Amino acid sequence: MADATIVDTKVVTQTTPDAEVKTLTQGEADKIVIDRLVRERSKWAKDLGMGDDFSKEDFSKYKQHLDDQKTDAQKNKEDAETYKTKFNDISSQLKQNKIEAGVDTILAELEVDKKHSKTILKLANLEGVYEDDLDTEKLKLAITKTLEEELPMLLTKERVKFGMEKQDEKKPVKQYEEVLKQKYKNNPYYKG
Repeated sequence: MADATIVDTKVVTQTTPDAEVKTLTQGEADKIVIDRLVRERSKWAKDLGMGDDFSKEDFSKYKQHLDDQKTDAQKNKEDAETYKTKFNDISSQLKQNKIEAGVDTILAELEVDKKHSKTILKLANLEGVYEDDLDTEKLKLAITKTLEEELPMLLTKERVKFGMEKQDEKKPVKQYEEVLKQKYKNNPYYKG
């Protein structure tokens, strides 16, 4: 191996294993380094397809071209992702609309009020109901199973009502009617 040292007197000494001593001036050493750099840059320029000689201007143009292509590729990728997301959203909404319409049709066949459709949809196991298109037979089986197991009261002809029902206005019992009229005779809001 050769050892290279730079001396302040601008003389470089190289020692080889054969004990040959070769002395170079700073200018000669700089020329060797510059020649090596030019060869490497030219080789690099050929590899990149910029031509035989390396120039800063060509490199700047090449770098700008790569940045432009990268930007276009990134834009295309972002656009593709955006369109894919929109497509998936619209597809899932279409799927949901078809299922809801199918449930409403099935509930009408079973004479169940449509106002229960959202609850039935939440309770029903809709796995396999919609693959490429809506399978109405599977949907009907899933809805019927849900109604039978979870909400059987909706299938009976005698409907069970949940929550507060509107009470029919009831008249007071005859024996208290006179007492109430006497008590509230001055009240303009009492309708006895």
